[in-house]
Amino acid sequence: MIGKFLKFIFGVSGTVDRALYLKLGAGLSFLKVAAEHIVGWAMFGKYFSPFGLFIPMYYRFALDQEFGLDFYGRNPSNSFWIFLYILSVPFAWVALTLSIRRLIDAGKNPWLGFFLFIPVLNILLIWYLCFLPSRSGEEGAEKPKMLKDFSEASSTIVVSGLALIAFVYVIYTVFGVEVYSSSLFFSGPFVVGIFAGLYSEDLRAGIRRALIAQLVVASMLLLLAVEGLICLTMAAVPALICSSLGAWLGFNLRSYAKLANSSPLVLLLAFTVAPVAEKVFLPATVKSVVSRVEVDAPAEVIWNNVVAFPELPPTKHILFELGVAAPTGATIEGSGVGAVRHCNFTTGSFIEPITVWDPPKRLAFEVEYQPATMKELTPYKHIHAPHLEGFFRSVRGEFRLASQGDKTILEGETWYEMRIFPAWYWDMFASRFVSIIHNRVLEHVKNVSENP
Repeated sequence: MIGKFLKFIFGVSGTVDRALYLKLGAGLSFLKVAAEHIVGWAMFGKYFSPFGLFIPMYYRFALDQEFGLDFYGRNPSNSFWIFLYILSVPFAWVALTLSIRRLIDAGKNPWLGFFLFIPVLNILLIWYLCFLPSRSGEEGAEKPKMLKDFSEASSTIVVSGLALIAFVYVIYTVFGVEVYSSSLFFSGPFVVGIFAGLYSEDLRAGIRRALIAQLVVASMLLLLAVEGLICLTMAAVPALICSSLGAWLGFNLRSYAKLANSSPLVLLLAFTVAPVAEKVFLPATVKSVVSRVEVDAPAEVIWNNVVAFPELPPTKHILFELGVAAPTGATIEGSGVGAVRHCNFTTGSFIEPITVWDPPKRLAFEVEYQPATMKELTPYKHIHAPHLEGFFRSVRGEFRLASQGDKTILEGETWYEMRIFPAWYWDMFASRFVSIIHNRVLEHVKNVSENP
């Protein structure tokens, strides 16, 4: 019984009328949000209002406030957010397949189901499907000739067409909408996979074509000096996974004649709107990283080396070798609040007006200007990818010194803002990069303080 139920909700066959759609949707939504509440309570001892179980918009707002900005802002661990997104994958899959079957049952364009991936519009779509009556009569299951013709096309033609669609979508999202969205890294590759599976003669061919199309797009972005190799490599993981899942779904959806005979332009429209919706409704996330080191020196000595430290020795760390900006030294103009600190990196200098001057305990500053966060690894002498401008921005920083006997605990914290989505994925890299930079500076301050 349980096996049949799981096969039905995770599969792509079977009829879903409005009563069943409402029951399954309500039950699965309650199960998902309840699981998130339970794990959140177990991990952090935080409690959400029960209204969050019934009002998704309120729940997400409360979640962001409790974990995204307030509590989580000081926690470099991504464990809770990774759990949330992993948990979302099977529920998103079920929601999509149920919505497609509900639209087919109602005689509507099933491609409308993909509006589930667009903020706000997804809520409207769910309510619409809950009240939409079924259409009498059975839909034919025979595969239309259109699919057969496309499935017999050469891989070169299919891959070229998919790669062109994906490349145009990247340019539209990054340069047109000016946002690095979840749809760019997750939903877009998923759609490419759907078309690859829908127009392929077998599942393996669909997955192969989807993956090759993604690799072709990455090569085009690299050769046309749009992106560098490091960023493309980081983006490749979700892109390849989502393309494969999309190919599986597309191949299984071939049995729906209604889907094949409906215009896929609705699907393309959905993912044209998606990055715009993300830019409007998803705010930038502010997070921080804290690092500390024990120094065998008095706080008064360490303070002077924190305010301005001499040039750092060369580093062979792989991260900096690949082009991430490395700290090289720090100077200061003036003294006290209002003084301007210059933290020098291999790509330029951070300009940091001092906001707290409390020697030898605390030094805090805002970041007025920051240089590029990295030099792209590229076959060209120089490129300037859009994500280097404002999509990752250091907001402020702070050094704290606490004496413990003859030793001092030196702590550094950096707050940074990200406008690259999904934040949980890219923060896995950002928090690690910031931590490595912290450690390089703190270890240098420790060394010059212990060996003046």
